Order: sequence, then structure tokens, then C-alpha cells
Amino acid sequence: MNAILENASNNSEGGITSTELANTELIAEGSANGFFAIDEKGNFTQANQIYCDLLGFTEAELVCLNILDVQASTSPEKRDTYLQQIMSLGSARFEDQHCHQNTSVFPINISAFYSHKDSQIFCFVQNHSEQAKIQEALNLASKVLARANDFVIVCEAEPISRPGPRIVYVNEAFSRVTGYSAQEVIGLTPRLLQGSKSDPTTMHRVRTALKTWQPIREEILYYKKNGEEFWCEIDITPVANELGWVTHWISIQRDITQRKLAEADTTKKQTELNMLNFAMSRANDCIMIAKDPSTSEHKKLEVIYVNQAFEEETGYQSEEVVGKSLRILRGPESNPATFDRINLAIKLKKAIREEVLNYRKNGEVFWTELDISPIMNGAGETTHWLSIQRNIEKRKATELVLETAKLKSEALSQLKNDFIANMSHEIRTPMNGIIGLSTLALNYPMSSEVRDYLTNIEAASNGLLRILNDILDFSKLESNAVQIENNPLNPQELLSDIYGLLFPSLTEKNLDFCINLDQKIPKKILGDALRIKQILLNLAGNALKFTPSGKVSINLIAANLLENSVRIRFEIKDSGSGFSPKDLNKLQLAFNQGDGSTTRRYGGIGLGLTISSQLLALMGSQLEIANNLQGGACVSFELDFKIPGRGFSENESPPSQKSKKITKTTNPMENTLLGKRILVAEDNRINLQVIKEFLKRAGAEVDTAVNGFEVLELMASNKYDAVLMDAQMPEMDGLEATKIIREAAQYDSLPIIAISAGASDEERADCAEVGMNDFMAKPINPNALIEILQRWL
Repeated sequence: MNAILENASNNSEGGITSTELANTELIAEGSANGFFAIDEKGNFTQANQIYCDLLGFTEAELVCLNILDVQASTSPEKRDTYLQQIMSLGSARFEDQHCHQNTSVFPINISAFYSHKDSQIFCFVQNHSEQAKIQEALNLASKVLARANDFVIVCEAEPISRPGPRIVYVNEAFSRVTGYSAQEVIGLTPRLLQGSKSDPTTMHRVRTALKTWQPIREEILYYKKNGEEFWCEIDITPVANELGWVTHWISIQRDITQRKLAEADTTKKQTELNMLNFAMSRANDCIMIAKDPSTSEHKKLEVIYVNQAFEEETGYQSEEVVGKSLRILRGPESNPATFDRINLAIKLKKAIREEVLNYRKNGEVFWTELDISPIMNGAGETTHWLSIQRNIEKRKATELVLETAKLKSEALSQLKNDFIANMSHEIRTPMNGIIGLSTLALNYPMSSEVRDYLTNIEAASNGLLRILNDILDFSKLESNAVQIENNPLNPQELLSDIYGLLFPSLTEKNLDFCINLDQKIPKKILGDALRIKQILLNLAGNALKFTPSGKVSINLIAANLLENSVRIRFEIKDSGSGFSPKDLNKLQLAFNQGDGSTTRRYGGIGLGLTISSQLLALMGSQLEIANNLQGGACVSFELDFKIPGRGFSENESPPSQKSKKITKTTNPMENTLLGKRILVAEDNRINLQVIKEFLKRAGAEVDTAVNGFEVLELMASNKYDAVLMDAQMPEMDGLEATKIIREAAQYDSLPIIAISAGASDEERADCAEVGMNDFMAKPINPNALIEILQRWL
């Protein structure tokens, strides 16, 4: 027996009372430690089961033994000394070593109490080896708790109500998560982690569980030291001592913020998915979802979902379609090419929209607009396809009505255009004779009265011709049949042609007519010479018509000259009466004039400016109409031209910058074709006579033919400087004859000029295609005819 460690009692009598003894015996029976009692000589008088088990004896066996029998190393003298000390002190605590009956030795701690009344010593025994194991386990548990990811709070059991249990321990995870150190929270209540958004109902459930000493698990919103919110799962368990009394609460808490965020996100997505499912189920369009062939067991588009609209539209129920291919809606009249395009898009993983003829379950056909899009996973792989189909039966019916109406309108428009073109052709042929013969007759001596008649006939015929041309052009523009070309043109030659065509009008009035060509404008540009000439003739013709005396000028100005392009400003100025503001607002309307009354001074049907405006719109420009401050009017427009090549050849001179005054005394026909031999092919006798006379007056030698066969016969035995070829003649027309002529190499450079009562772009193109060099519409203007021939000879 080792030395006594300390006095275990402050009892002044040096022992314990009978009441204490009764309590001691009661405690011994319920104690978790060993207990035994000995008399003043060390003989066992009683022992509890725990102590008996430590020694391997029964209580009956043990009461027959002395304390010396179970001590590892003690003599009777030492025993007596310790017993006397215990009895004199009343209590003591000391360490000792006892032996199991199998001779194994184990250390124990003994707390001894002496009873004077009973002359007994009561001893409580704690197995020192077990205590060491417990301590070791406690140390290990402490290390585990300190390093755990979950944070641990240990609180006293009382008080449950405010201010609440006090914290006696927190691990490192607590400080890491909350930001509070252990020193800051020891002695405080765990309620410091609660805040304004912590759920009161949850906290009430926790307090209720604590009041009834029950464990509880909850999820609660806590606040860190810095005010940041975080979610915790708390697991609170009561801890009881050896008597079963709850002394502490252990709360193991886990940060579940990420889980809560994930749950919230999942809830949000589920809500959105529910809303989407609801929307899809209530949608008017048919919706189908199918597996991509790469994810389908059968390696095909396999339907996994159809909405209610699909069932109502097709007559198929969901269970009849799910697991099937999209081909279930195809039928005999479904276009295979459409589905080939759809299959290709699916193979290429691309969205596609098509109009498809589908079949209902009962065999009815219906048109649908099919919109198929791929659905991809997070890795960008196509896993499913979404098909949205909209019934377009009404739209198809409307399209059919519109298409039928369009075809009918186009047919009527074509009929109108054909009628106008045919009428134009039929009118131009006799008009050519009337105008031509009138022009020729005016060159012979006659009475003033007869000359006046012929002059009026010529003027009326030219007026009718202008109306005919305007109606034909307006009809083309109205049906979008006019195409703007982009071919090389010479501005100087363009203005020369315009002068030739305006010459008859100039001879009727004593006007100064000036053409000003800016020398900065290149010699060659790319544009539509025919349409520009038509616009300038319309505008200049109006200027001449509305200017009784004074001056009319055409000005071409280089507004902006760049390396490869030039913007040209075209101006037609006159010194006439000008326009009133009211007239300016309606001049460009079809069939409108400044003076719309039946008593107006000047004739016409009011299409000139309309046609010019529409042609300019096709070229990307517009008319500008204004009155001059000095009197008269100015009509202008600007056009951009590409420049095919800069500079002039050695035998070309740049255009003059000075104005050129052209008066009525100029006559371009006099001997301009002297020494030239020309073949004229024309099946109309009067037109043939007119053209022949024009050419002879210009000094040319003329041969004539009435069809293509005669042309070929004459060319076989004669040499000609040029051929005027009517496009439409009996037996062999001019187009066929020109083809044959162009097959012979010796005629490659022979100028062949088409003359025709037709004036359409198509006919001009046909003539150019067979090899004709130029084109002139009937009625033939003698000055224009001579100008064209001079250009090619």
C-alpha cells in the first residue's frame, strides 16, 4: 500500500455518520466503480459486483479474506499503519496494487472513509488501467474533434431559458467557419450565432427538445462574426453523468450553405421545369422531344415526349408515339427531298426549319412548319432534338390564293404588255412612213399653205410617237421589266446623239441650245447609255416645249472625280416660265402635268417626268426640280459611274470646256455619207422608200432588199459599207440573215444596224446576240440614222 495521497474528508470527527453510511451503501450499489468494506483489522465485510469482478472472486469468497490477501506487496505492519492513519483522519485517497486471483496485478485508486459507529472502513475503487484507457480515449477524441470538418460546441445543461446554456468548448472548425475564436465564445450562449433571418419556429423546436432532455436535429440560418449568412445542420445530444443526470449538451454542426444553395437552385430549376412542362402541355404548337440517334438504343430519332397539342392535332396518343421514330407522320405525298434535308441537318447537328406535309392518324393530310433544334449537354454533345410544329393550313390556303392571284395578275400584265408592244409595232410601221414622207416632202419647193400642212402632220406624228414611247416605257417600268445595263459609253457621243434627235425641234424655234461638257469627265465611263439618253431627251424635250424663246442648255459637270469613279451632275436649264409651287408637287405623278386642264397650252400625257424619275430610282438617284433666280427652271440629277480606263488615246482630244451654241441652221444630213454604199433590208415599201431617200440625200449609194434571202444574194455579188437590217421580214428575217452573214470571216467588221418597229429591251438583246452592231427603232429619225452610220463608218 502506497503513501496516503490526501485527506478525503473535512469531517471534524474523523469519520462518517450513520446517515452518510446509509448513503454510502446506496451509492455503492449504484456506482459504476468498485466498492468494498473492511473492519479495523483489514477483513472484508462486503463488496459490490464490480469490485468482485476486478478480483475474480464472489462476494462470499471475498468476505473470507483479508485485505492482505489481494494486495500485491504489503506486510501486516504496513497494513496496520495505513488502517490507523485512515481511522485517525476519517478519510483518505491513495493508489494501490491489487491482484486478480489468477495472480495478474493491476493498479487502482482507492477513496477510503472510516465509520466510528460500525468500526468499518468503506472504500471506493477505480481501476487505474481502465482510467488510463479512458483518458487515452478522451485525448484521442479531443484531437479528432479539434481537426474535424464539422464544428463542435459543448454547453452546460442549464439554463435552457434565457440567457441559455453557456459554451464550455468549441473546436477549431467552429472558429474556422464562424470567425469567432474559442476565447471569444467560452462562457457565452450559442444564440450569438443567430440573427434577424434565423427562423423563430426552428429555434422554438430546439428549446422544446432541450427542456425535455431530448436530442434534436435541425437546419438553421446562422451568422458569422462578419455578418455573413450561412446555413447549418445542427445535431444536439444530451450528455449524462454516471448517475444519469444531464450535465452537458454536445452540438455537432455542419456548414450546409452549398447544399442549401444547390437545393435552392434545384428547386428553382424544378419550378422552371414544371412551368416549362405546363407551358409545353398547354402550347398550341405541337412539341416533340426525341433522343439523338447516338444516344438511342435503336440508333434512330426516338420520340420520348409529345405534348397535348400534338395528340389533338395528329390523333395519336402519347403512348402510341413514344419510343417510335418521327417518320410516323410521313405519308405518300410527303416530299422526300424535304426529309433528306432534315436528315442531313440532324447528321450535321444543325437546326433546320422546313414546311412539311404530314399525315394524321386517320389519314388526313395537313401542312406544318417544322422547326427542329439540337439539345446539348454540358460537354456540347447533342443528346436530344426539340421539334416544334405549327399548323400552317390557313397560311398555305392564303398563299395559294395569293399565288393564283399573282399568276393571274402577271398573266394580265403580260397580256397588257404584249398588247401594248404589238400595238406599238403596228403603229410604228405606218408612223415611220408618215413622218419620213413628211420630212422628205418638206425638202421640196411648195406653197406656204402646203408646207404648213406638212409641218403640222410631222409635228402631230412626232407627238403621237412620243406618247407611244412613253406608254410603252411606263408599261415596262410598271411590270419591273426594265433592267439597267452597265456598258462602256462616251459622254460626248451621247450628247451628239441627243442633239441629232432634238434637231427637228430646234429648227422650229429661234432658241440658243447649248451643250456643256466638263473636260474633267473621262472619255469612257460605264453606264446605261440608252436610259440616260431617254432621260435627257425627256427633260430637254420638256424644256424646249415650255421655252418659247431664249435659251436651253444641257450641262454635264464632274461633281466628284475619284481614281476609279466619277459622279456626274446632269443639268437641263431653260429660260421659260418656270414652275409654281403647286405644279412642283404633282409633276412627277403619272399622267400629271403642271397644267392639267383641257385648255392647257401644251400637249402630252404627263409621263415624261414619271418615267425619268423611275429610271433614275433604278440607278440610285432622283430628280431635283427648281426655279432659276433669273427665270426659267432647272431640272437636275446626279449619277455615279465607274471608269474603265483613264486618259485619252493619241488620236483623241479631250472634250471642250466651252459652251457650244447650236442653232437651227445646222443640218447634219448634207453629204455626210458621200461615197458610201449601203444595203437597206425592209419589207414595207413605204418605209423602204423613206430610208432610201434619207440616205440618198446624205450622199450614199443605196441598194434595197425585202427579205433575208435577197440580202444574202446582193451581198454575194456586191460590197457594202454598212447594212440596215429590218429585224422582222417574211421568208427570212433579219436575225437569221445576220447569223449567216457573221459566219463568214470577211464580214466580221461589216456594220449591221438593226431597224425595227419593236422597241423592247428583249428585241434589242436579240439583235445584239446575233451580231448586229446597233439598233434603231422606227419611226426612223433621219438625223439619228445619219449619226449612227457615221459612228460605224
